[in-house]
Amino acid sequence: MLNACRQITAKLGALLALVLAAQSSGTGQTLPDGARSLLQKYFGFSQTDVRDVERGNIVVKVLSSQDGREIAPIAVTRIAVPRRLFIEKLRDIENFKKSDIVLQIGKFSVKPRVEDLQHLILEPGDIDALKSCSPGSCRVKAPADWMRRFRSEIDWSSPARNEAADQFIRQILSDYAGAYLSQGNPVLVEYNDRKETVRVREELQSMLNQSPYLLDSAPEFYRYVEQYPAVNLQRVESFIYWSKEKYRYKPMTSITHVNILNGETSASPTMICSKQIYANHYFDSSLALSWLFDDGTGSGLYLIYVNRTRVDALRGAFAWLKRLLVRGPIRDGVKKYVGDVRQKLEANQP
Repeated sequence: MLNACRQITAKLGALLALVLAAQSSGTGQTLPDGARSLLQKYFGFSQTDVRDVERGNIVVKVLSSQDGREIAPIAVTRIAVPRRLFIEKLRDIENFKKSDIVLQIGKFSVKPRVEDLQHLILEPGDIDALKSCSPGSCRVKAPADWMRRFRSEIDWSSPARNEAADQFIRQILSDYAGAYLSQGNPVLVEYNDRKETVRVREELQSMLNQSPYLLDSAPEFYRYVEQYPAVNLQRVESFIYWSKEKYRYKPMTSITHVNILNGETSASPTMICSKQIYANHYFDSSLALSWLFDDGTGSGLYLIYVNRTRVDALRGAFAWLKRLLVRGPIRDGVKKYVGDVRQKLEANQP
């Protein structure tokens, strides 16, 4: 009996040694050095956090910010798909973002056209707001010129006024997207819906200034995002899309510019920068950055996702209390979003 127990113990020990040897030889469960260094240097990840990621968990933190309106969550996880597949799916943004939350979405042409927004329909409440709003007092985020034109260029006595309003906003947004792609940040809008003007260009620059992890890890990509399109970077591919998404009180229509920096080698991460250049509700500005690190197996990757978003409601009296109240839901929401992305990508993988 004793000998039998010794044989079983020896076999279990040998099996454990084989498992540990396989893990240490690169099965993809160990976080790459570049990813580990990034997380520990800039985002305060502990060894425990790193081990949680390596076990397959989604680890989420909410970073501190110098701006009281800003919420900055970071999420890290492993996804069992090769990096090339992630990028391929991202290019198909309409299906990549498809969910119950996304009501409408479309990708702009290389030269944006009004037809790119043919499915966009304004909410009745937004039409009513734009019909009567003025600078400093409007329930829709927009420049003063858009407000003026919306009031004066639509025949509000016509039975087809809602269709005319939809077509007007499609034309406005396609013209704006085209101007941005050709001229870049200098033509980014300023929001005049409140007494305090919000300039999207300044908001984005401020968030870039607070993103040393981008400047230090890819200075040329930082300059590309900051000075687009004045700086040319051949390893970057980009596209622009619009979406209408469901939120608690009312849907939000936005335009986002996605930039993908392909790694120079298989050991270099892919970096993805998503820059929101317009939103008609809730957000003053938003800048998201992702890193895709190969996990060493050829069939998986580690995703690091950071999203800095400035929320217009997080200002004024009791803003500190609002920030405390939204930290938990933000953390849970980002964890669910990353989990949904992982599940969707892995769903059809062998």
